[in-house]
Amino acid sequence: MARTLSIGVEIECLVVGAYFPSPEECWNLIVHTINDTKVHEAYYRQDDMAYLPGETRWTVMDDSTIRVNDDMNEYPVELISPPLEDRPGTDLPSPNTGRTWKQALKAVLKAVKRLEGITLQTNESTGLHVHIGTGFNRTWNIQELRKIALLFVLREPQIDMLFFPERSDPHARSADYLHSMRRSAICRQLSNEQLGRRILTATTSSNLCELVNPDPDRIAPYFRNYKVNFLAVQKHGTVEFRQHQGTASASVIVAWGETLLALVRMAVRTEEETLLQMCLSKIMLVDLISVAKQRETWEDTA
Repeated sequence: MARTLSIGVEIECLVVGAYFPSPEECWNLIVHTINDTKVHEAYYRQDDMAYLPGETRWTVMDDSTIRVNDDMNEYPVELISPPLEDRPGTDLPSPNTGRTWKQALKAVLKAVKRLEGITLQTNESTGLHVHIGTGFNRTWNIQELRKIALLFVLREPQIDMLFFPERSDPHARSADYLHSMRRSAICRQLSNEQLGRRILTATTSSNLCELVNPDPDRIAPYFRNYKVNFLAVQKHGTVEFRQHQGTASASVIVAWGETLLALVRMAVRTEEETLLQMCLSKIMLVDLISVAKQRETWEDTA
């Protein structure tokens, strides 16, 4: 049986069109709309604390990082899904709703988009963040984290090519929230092989964060605003993938989620030395993704 993982998404977007006396009224309307589906639940959150253990509701909240046009009726919003499990070849329903993560995502976005007089839009300041975990009631071990880092740090330049150019432009506004791991303080001084070997010496998640998620200002030991945020393991028990540009398209979100799940599964199921050589090889990223998706149906030997 293939490895079960958990997935959750953070959708940054703009609610555009209708006038609301206050942003809170906009966010509460979205909460009521999701609750009116009679299947999915949502609530409005005002803080940025870690998600509650076993959270089953969608979270609707403000996002101060999203740029708005003051001359238009634009309201920043972040829609955060509850974590749901995924297993290749099997539709794993939520015990609360009976829906899979793909079905839940499509249903919630469809309901919000049907609100009269508004549209969900994105701009260069919005992003799609995907959290991948090891399934419920389990956390990543350091061996698994090292393998995920190998793949996503050494292949970062190729992964960047999947997204809009500004997502990897160090001069773009979004760069403050999308730091390059490969060009970080220590990593940029090493060859790919040296860096790969260095990653494999990490003995704790903190060690790994100091290497691939260091604080650019050197005030703290590490920093979360990287293309892949390993610091999320300590807060949420997940690895956060922040590369994707903002989108409110369910099909686009599902496609990227499936790609991440396949790549992460391939990484954690491959021996470290084999994975390192794979990352150092001239194999194209598109072929790695294809292999990863083919392996989704293989027997789980982990």
